Amino acid sequence: MNKFRILLGANFLLLLAVGVFYLAPQFKNRLRNQICTQEAKLCPDGSSVSRTGPNCEFPPCDVGLTPIPYPISDIYEDWLTHIDLQGRFYFKYPPQWYLVKGINNEESITLSNFDVENTYTKNPVEKIRLDINIEKSNQTLEEFIKGFINYESKYLEEKIITDGITGIKVKYRGLGNSILISYRINTDIFSLSIDDNEDSEKFLNQILATFNFIDQKPALGRANWKTFTNSTYKYSISAPEDFSLQLCKECNPPEINFGLYNSERTIEVGAEYAHQWSLTANMSSTPIPVKNLEVIIQGKKYQPEEYFDQTYKRYIFKIDNIENNGQFSQISLSGGYSSLNEANLVSNIISTFKFLDQSQETENSDWKKYTDSTYKFSIKYPPDWELKENESIEGLTYNYTKISKREGDLMVRIAIVPLTTPDEFLENTSLKEDRTYRYFRFNNLNATEVEVPAMMSEKIIFIDKGNKTFILFRDYSTDEEDLEILTPIISSFDFL
Repeated sequence: MNKFRILLGANFLLLLAVGVFYLAPQFKNRLRNQICTQEAKLCPDGSSVSRTGPNCEFPPCDVGLTPIPYPISDIYEDWLTHIDLQGRFYFKYPPQWYLVKGINNEESITLSNFDVENTYTKNPVEKIRLDINIEKSNQTLEEFIKGFINYESKYLEEKIITDGITGIKVKYRGLGNSILISYRINTDIFSLSIDDNEDSEKFLNQILATFNFIDQKPALGRANWKTFTNSTYKYSISAPEDFSLQLCKECNPPEINFGLYNSERTIEVGAEYAHQWSLTANMSSTPIPVKNLEVIIQGKKYQPEEYFDQTYKRYIFKIDNIENNGQFSQISLSGGYSSLNEANLVSNIISTFKFLDQSQETENSDWKKYTDSTYKFSIKYPPDWELKENESIEGLTYNYTKISKREGDLMVRIAIVPLTTPDEFLENTSLKEDRTYRYFRFNNLNATEVEVPAMMSEKIIFIDKGNKTFILFRDYSTDEEDLEILTPIISSFDFL
């Protein structure tokens, strides 16, 4: 009997040891899974996946029975693009949906599949409404969220990355189950709110997949970028520090083909002179047209010719005949990149391309140069013009620097004010709908030029830098002789 008990006990210990041996790793993996960071990755079809597994990795996106190796950009092909008037962001939305501004506050945007302003219209069975709000705030994201919702009612909180910006996604119980996503960009907090159900969350993710914070991402700040100059063909282009230059060794001269590559060799941006060629001629498989890049070169928007190469699983692009002072040059830009995550960086690199105006530098070599050491900017002006600092006009709350022609009333004025928007600054000058806006790049910064009917003698350029807005007033003129003076004065404005 004792022998039987001993044998039974030995067998039990053996089974226990085997169980521990096989189950311990699984138990350990479960523990690892429990401490994965709460982040979500957006998939091309609008769904999302979270980190999981022993290595806390994102699982592959499930896009159906047949995995698609390229983004389903055809979903967005006919979608409309909404661009923020202040040049801070843009996104795409379905053409049949309603976009209404100002429902929640002056800067709010409401997207819906029903007419939120007309309750008598026939509504879809499943209503979807997405509210986007932008407000200036000194709060942290956590403080903002706690002030927005009953924090005790949240049942999910995770980090979410959109266009390189990390935000916080919260699901909570209010009047119903809701989703709030918040991002901080400089002094602004962007928040998106929508009902928490399957259709609404899928739509939210599709919108976020098209969201672009224009030149706002700290990772894409150009303070440490290098500028590469091609003195033979008179242009320059800038890129991050890890990019290197490669010239065409077989070309004569070698500078005719100018290539930039990142350290991983996943991104290539090149420039060529007088070389017309087909982007798809050597593809062994059918190319898939895409529209991932948003490019503005010296104030002009370009839509690159762009494809996904199914053989090499790579995006390729080309822009022919970039304009130089209103004339088509023979310079083409082309290149490739490996993933959608790199598209915005490629767009930013291309947008730094500019022609070197050597003739104008020589022609205006006798111009005076004014440097403001307080606000770190400089501007040049003709020798027969005069400059006065700290000028003022009765009723205005700011002073300005005035550059004017000694004979005549032609002038340029520069004012520096706390961070503002064109609409806030011009609030009392005219009706908003009467103003004309033009958005462009000015010395690698987003700029807005406004024409105001009540101030037809001037065009006004707004440039945001740090916590200040630099405002350049220039006389409105169509006279060619006036423009020959005013344009280079404005163009010479630069930050130190």
